[in-house]
Amino acid sequence: MIQSTRVAPTPGAVADSSSEVPEGTYFLDSPDSSTEKSEHRTDVRHDNPHDDHLDRPLYASNPQNPIPKENIPWWRPIFWSVLLLVLQIINVQVLALLPVLLLAMAFRGVWFGCKSWKRPPASLNVAVVGAGWTGCQVVGQFKDIGVNSVRCYESMDDIGGTWHKSVAYSGLHIHTPSWMASFAGYPYTKNPDGRSGPTPEEREERVYNVDLQAYFKRYVEHKGIEDKFIYNSKITQVSYNSSTRKGHVTVYNSKTKRVTEEGPFDAVVFTGYATYPNRPDLPGENDFVAGGGQVFHSVQVNDELLAKLVKEDKRVIVVGAGKSSCDLVLQFVERRGSHKLTWLFRRPYQFMRCEKFFHDRSLWGMVNGFMVMIFWMVALLFPQLSWNVLRASGHAWTYRNTKDTKHDYSTFHFGMLDHRQRYILEHEAPQLVGNPVGFTNKGLRIEKNDEIIPTDVVIFCTGYRSGVEQIKAVKDGQPHELELDKKLFEHVIAPDFPVLSSCTNFSTTAGPMRGASVSEYLVYHLCVRRMASEKAMRVQANRLFGHFTLKQSILFADGFFQKWIRLLLDLVLRGLIPWQHLLIHFIQILLFGFTRPPTMNLLPRLPKKWRNGEGIELRQEIVVKDGVYGNFMTEA
Repeated sequence: MIQSTRVAPTPGAVADSSSEVPEGTYFLDSPDSSTEKSEHRTDVRHDNPHDDHLDRPLYASNPQNPIPKENIPWWRPIFWSVLLLVLQIINVQVLALLPVLLLAMAFRGVWFGCKSWKRPPASLNVAVVGAGWTGCQVVGQFKDIGVNSVRCYESMDDIGGTWHKSVAYSGLHIHTPSWMASFAGYPYTKNPDGRSGPTPEEREERVYNVDLQAYFKRYVEHKGIEDKFIYNSKITQVSYNSSTRKGHVTVYNSKTKRVTEEGPFDAVVFTGYATYPNRPDLPGENDFVAGGGQVFHSVQVNDELLAKLVKEDKRVIVVGAGKSSCDLVLQFVERRGSHKLTWLFRRPYQFMRCEKFFHDRSLWGMVNGFMVMIFWMVALLFPQLSWNVLRASGHAWTYRNTKDTKHDYSTFHFGMLDHRQRYILEHEAPQLVGNPVGFTNKGLRIEKNDEIIPTDVVIFCTGYRSGVEQIKAVKDGQPHELELDKKLFEHVIAPDFPVLSSCTNFSTTAGPMRGASVSEYLVYHLCVRRMASEKAMRVQANRLFGHFTLKQSILFADGFFQKWIRLLLDLVLRGLIPWQHLLIHFIQILLFGFTRPPTMNLLPRLPKKWRNGEGIELRQEIVVKDGVYGNFMTEA
C-alpha cells in the first residue's frame, strides 16, 4: 500500500517532518519526503483510493504557483569536480586514438569516392507505409534525392500518424523542444509560410499534437509532395518476387471498400513504430465490464473522454510508467488533483531532466552537454556505470527512488520531463508499485498480497506495437512467414524478404529526421552498391552488435540506452555514417542546441544527364485489380 507522511498545512510555510499538523493532513511518500523542505498549498482538499483524507499541495491546479526548487545534494559539487578530472583522462585517451580515427576517415573517403551509380534514383518506384512524421520525412527526402515515383499509403484520412487527432490521447505532446523534432531543412514554426523561421519561443516549445499535425501539413505543402499520399488505404499484403527483386502491395481502401494490387516496387518502406496499442490481456475483464467498469488504452483517452471521466467523478487507475502514463497522470492531476486517482506501475521509468539535456547554451550548459555525450559513449561498454554517473550528476531522474529500480537503466526510453512535471509526478500523483494480474467485478487485482484496488476505470498506458506483423507476406507465389524476431540487415532491411524495409530502428537522431537517413540509405542500397544475396544479408545481419527486428521499435525496447549506442557503433563500423559526422551531429545537439540529419555521404555525384532528366523515360503499368495503374521511372 502507499504510505503517507504528515506535513504542515500552512500555505506558504516551510515544512519538515517534525512540524505539528492538524489531524488528517497527509503527504504521499516520495524520495527524501521526510527531509524535504518546500512550500505547500493545502487550501484544497482531495481524496485518494488509499487515503480518504488526503490534503495535497496542488501546484498542478495552479500553473502560476511557482514550483519549489529541487534540493541539490551536498556532495554533488565534489562529484562534479572529480567527474571533470575523469573526463580529462578520457579526452587524453581519445586523442591517443586520433591517428587511427583519421586513417579510418581517409579510408572511408577513398572507398566511397570510388563508388558510382548503377542506376538513376529516378528509376526507383517506392511504396511508403504510414504518413506520420517519419513517413512525411521519408517522402520529402526521396524527392530531394531524385526519387519521384513514391506512393505513401496511410490508413487514416490525413497525415499525422501517432499525432493524428483521432488517435492522440489527451495531453499528447513532444517531450523535447521543437527544434529537436523538426523536419530536415524546415524548422517548426507556426508561421504558415515558414520563411521567417521560428521565434526563440517557438524553438523551445514542446508542441502539442494539434499544432504538430498542422506543421506536418505545412511541410508537405512546402515540399510539393501532396500528391504522393493515398489516404484511407491500408496495406494488407506484400508480395515479393526473388528473381526480379521487386514487390507488389495489396491495398484495402476503407472509404471505397475496394482492394487493389499495386506495383512493382523496388522497396516497401514501413515507417510506423506505434501503430497498434499493446494492451495486456488480463483474466476477469469481462466480469469487470459487466459490473459497470470501463477499460481503455491510452490511445482511446482523448480530451472528450478524459473530460467525461472527470465530470462523472470516476475512480481511475492509470497503469504504466512511461511517457504516455506521465502525460495522462498530469492531465488528471491538473484537472482535479489526486482525487480518486491511482498511478500503478511495476517499476518506475527513468527520464532525463529536460533543462539539463536541452540547456541554455551557456558555458556551463555546454559542459553538461559534453558530459552527456562522453558518457553515452562509455555506455557502450559500461552501461551501468554510465547511467549511475548520469544519475549522480543530476541528468537522469525517476519519480520514485527504490532500491531495486533507481539504477535500472533499462527503463530509460529517451523520455524528458521538465521541473514542473517532475515535481507534480513525484509529489502530487498518488503512486502504487504493483503488478496487475487480473480483474474482479469491483476493480483491479495486483500481485502483491493479491490486493484488489476498487475502481471504475482502468487505463493501460502500456506502449505500442509497430503493426508489421499484421501484414501478410507472399514470396514467389507462396505464403511466407516474416522472421519478425531476427536481426535486420544493417538495421533496415528484412534479409528473408529484401523488398521490405523498416524505419523503426534506424534512429540516427531524434524526431522525424531519421527518415532522411533511411531514404539516403535505401537509394544507396538500391542504386549504388551491388545487391547482396539473401544469404549474405543474413550472415552480415548476425554480425551486428545491435539486435533490432521488424517486430518492435527501438523506442519501446528494454535496454534502449545501450541498444541505441550499439546501433550507432554498427553504422559507423559498416561505414554508413562517418564517425566525425556523427560526432559533429551530437556536438550540435548537446552543446549548441540545433540539429540536422547526420551527414552520411553515401551517394556519388549524380551524372549531368540524369540531373537534366535525360536518359529517363516514363512508362505506365497496369496493376492486376480494378484497373488501377501507377507511374514508374526507368532508364531509357
